[in-house]
Amino acid sequence: MKKINFGIKEITENYIWLEWAVPGDKNNYSLYWADKNTESMEFRKIYQGKENNFIWKRSTYIPYYFKLCIEREDGTEEWSEVLCTPVVK
Repeated sequence: MKKINFGIKEITENYIWLEWAVPGDKNNYSLYWADKNTESMEFRKIYQGKENNFIWKRSTYIPYYFKLCIEREDGTEEWSEVLCTPVVK
């Protein structure tokens, strides 16, 4: 398995632009977020589709936690590491 290239393209006080690069163009992606990264925290799905970027339109005065699920054409899934965003004031 190759490492998923998942990160922040741009961040301002009002939004976070996330992007990812994964080999293969027939993948579906699901993006999840949380405002805490604890064992009991449930991540919520905020995006599902074929695009390789997403703009999260929220104030960035607190950190957010994101993870990406790649849903491959053969039915397998691969998950990214949790991405923590910096605080922008």
